[in-house]
Amino acid sequence: MASGTQSRPRSGPIKTPANGTPNKPFSRTAIAGFVLSGLGFLLLTAPVGLWLGYRGCEETADGRVDGRPFAKWAVYLGWLWVAFWILALITYLWILL
Repeated sequence: MASGTQSRPRSGPIKTPANGTPNKPFSRTAIAGFVLSGLGFLLLTAPVGLWLGYRGCEETADGRVDGRPFAKWAVYLGWLWVAFWILALITYLWILL
């Protein structure tokens, strides 16, 4: 190679991981549910993230799409935020009475 020239990667077949299985696409529903559940402190995003988390679990159940851990955590975080907001509402009402 002459100095000053850069080698370019050759285009070829898609490489697969060592176990021989090709990469699967990620579930956008699971990712969106995870993000929205994580933003549950904004009150309205927790139920939407929870719903998307359940949809993501259904989508990834057959194994053709990756992202099951994100969907599960979207459900966990969504329920935690819903419980937090319910307890916050109960506490607020208790103080008012």
